[in-house]
Amino acid sequence: MNIDLLAKMVKEAVMDHDSVTLPGMGSFVAELVPASFTDRGYTILPPYRRLYFSPKQGEDRLLVELYARDNKDLTEADAARILEEFILEMKEVLKERKTLILSGLGRLRATRENHFFFVADEDLDIYPAGFGLQPISLKTHEETPEEVAAAVSNLAEALEAEPAPAVEPEADTPSVAENEAVPEEPAEEGASSGTSAPYSVTESVSSPEQRLFIIERSGKQGLGTAYLTGFRWALERGYDYIFEMDADFSHNPDDLLRLYAACAEQGGDLAVGSRYCNGVSVVNWPIGRIIMSYYASAYVRTILRMKVFDTTAGFVCYKRKVLETIDLDAVQMKGYGFQIEMKYTAFRLGFQIREVPIIFINRQLGTSKMSSGIFGEAFWGVIKLRFRKFHRK
Repeated sequence: MNIDLLAKMVKEAVMDHDSVTLPGMGSFVAELVPASFTDRGYTILPPYRRLYFSPKQGEDRLLVELYARDNKDLTEADAARILEEFILEMKEVLKERKTLILSGLGRLRATRENHFFFVADEDLDIYPAGFGLQPISLKTHEETPEEVAAAVSNLAEALEAEPAPAVEPEADTPSVAENEAVPEEPAEEGASSGTSAPYSVTESVSSPEQRLFIIERSGKQGLGTAYLTGFRWALERGYDYIFEMDADFSHNPDDLLRLYAACAEQGGDLAVGSRYCNGVSVVNWPIGRIIMSYYASAYVRTILRMKVFDTTAGFVCYKRKVLETIDLDAVQMKGYGFQIEMKYTAFRLGFQIREVPIIFINRQLGTSKMSSGIFGEAFWGVIKLRFRKFHRK
């Protein structure tokens, strides 16, 4: 048994199955990503399969069966023993070296806390036979800044005509603070929207140390101030990396390690879980919400000249130094525009922003807090941001 043979068996298994288990480590999972549009919306990209690593243990014995099949002199019991011994050794090497190359797949990596995650090769092909669809171009002309501004202006007028639009910001749930022990601290508003987890979740955490903290605030003070409360809480307690994410599983917790890696290992100061840096990766959203969110980000890019494709994203990892440098008391926007203001402030202060492609899944429960007032704050606030002066704290 060797690492190249293991990689070959993993690839063969995921070609025919949705997942394959590495005993004692976790599972490789092949996830189907739906068809999407490119960042400019002129090309339809076909569905594809994304391979990632999950710490969850499966119950399959696919690798054992494949190894026994290719080594006829071994029983399945012998094959299982050899495989388990090899993976145990590989696990220790990964903890020491922090990266292992799986030929034809990508790199299996370990964080400083020895959480494992996977970075696939850019040209990884795990499509079953006959899958190969090609992108379809719809391009007729180049999109201009004027066209983007006009489209967003039309959307703004439509919102003003409807007092309760059925659209929402991508992030309107609690902020999360994370460090080596992965503690979490949501900041809750006094009025419930049905999107927050019940407070009893704190009691359900079975751990020798408390890892979940909830800050309860009275009254409605705005989404932005809730995030700022969480940021200050995390900074006061010495966390090196602070995350914000939706708590309704619109954001996949498995992607936390990918955002962490973008900051800890890939040079980013701020990592954004992006719906739009690799086409449009949104599941179960009505077309109106997709258009609204997509062109809002295009509008922001045009006005602020910031090359971030998902400026309104609420799945973000901040290095401590970013939040220490930004004057949090000077942050003005409280609603939809808060996410834009934080990213643009970091950009203007010279911090490196990395976008990590994710799949965003619409919430199953809860209601939107979007209103024409919140949209207006963001729409006009972006123009004001363009002319604001920024200073380090």
